[in-house]
Amino acid sequence: MEVIATYKHFDQSFCDKLEYALTKALRKINDPDLKDFWCDGVLPDQISIQKLLIEKVIETTAWIGQDGQTKFDMTIFLGVLALERITRNECLEDCIPLNLEDVLNISADEKWVEMHLD
Repeated sequence: MEVIATYKHFDQSFCDKLEYALTKALRKINDPDLKDFWCDGVLPDQISIQKLLIEKVIETTAWIGQDGQTKFDMTIFLGVLALERITRNECLEDCIPLNLEDVLNISADEKWVEMHLD
């Protein structure tokens, strides 16, 4: 039976913290294509722990843009700390980098965003 990651891994609390971190990072990016962009949410989802540990990635949706309402495909790459926390059933919130803009890639034209957790 497949174990699903929910509460401590990718829940509403984590997604809320990620939403605020993305908005803060977008304000720091000096790119005219991203002027006045902000994030209005990240979709919390149930994710297979096995998939997280094997693929080391979370694929989800974020709403980003000047109005915060454009759907972006979001890929979150899991670092060593995040993978350790998943195996110990611990929260991922502390894995969001303080300077998220340093590990954030975004395409306004293609509607995707990628980031890395510690």
